[in-house]
Amino acid sequence: MNSLIQNYINGNLTDAKRQAKRYSLAAIATALESAGFKPYSAATCAMYLKGKASFQAACDAEARKE
Repeated sequence: MNSLIQNYINGNLTDAKRQAKRYSLAAIATALESAGFKPYSAATCAMYLKGKASFQAACDAEARKE
């Protein structure tokens, strides 16, 4: 899971999406929150990694102030 998070943060999106297939949406969101993402951002980024949201939505979520 740490590798998945690091790949996402470092921009290795293809690798991160491939690794995300092994984990549930909730597990990825929880791991992203543990890595310092805000809850809405973590959920949206996890959805992107699972193919349920666009990259633009993930970027917008990260830029959003909660």
